[in-house]
Order: sequence, then C-alpha cells, then structure tokens
Amino acid sequence: MLKSGVSENDIIVNEILEETGIVCKPVRRIGRRMHPDTNVICNYWIVNYVSGEPLNGDPKENQEVAWIDIGEYHNMISTDIFQPIISYLEGEK
Repeated sequence: MLKSGVSENDIIVNEILEETGIVCKPVRRIGRRMHPDTNVICNYWIVNYVSGEPLNGDPKENQEVAWIDIGEYHNMISTDIFQPIISYLEGEK
C-alpha cells in the first residue's frame, strides 16, 4: 500500500526488512498481477541484497524464509509462480 509522502522504494525496503530480516535495494519492477490465492494486487520487484540474515518476520504471510540455490525455487513454492519471475530466475532477464 502506498502511503502519502513515502516512496515506493522505501515501502519495498521496509516490507522486505520486516518480513525477512534482509536489507535490500530495489532495482526494477518486473510485473504486477492479482495474486491467484489471495486476490491481492502484487507488485513484483528485482532487488539486490545489501545485508541481513533471513528470518520469518511474518509467519501469517510466509511459511518459511531461507536462502536456497536458484535452481531449487520450484521445489519451494506451491502456488502459481508469476511468469516474469520464472523468466528472471531462469536467466531471461
């Protein structure tokens, strides 16, 4: 949710920090859709890791937070993965 006087980049950084313990730097948006499970409009971003260790700061939204090998993403996500994310993870940047 965008708040008056708060930049989208600040919201991204704060949300990721609160939910995962990771400090990031937003790079670019790769897409937007209504999530098929939650019916919430989601913006998807590529971010660069800055610092932090993964933790689950929001167990209601996240089942698990962990570092994984990039090739294992499909084993960790049980819902419909947004196609632009698959393309990015598979090197079609």
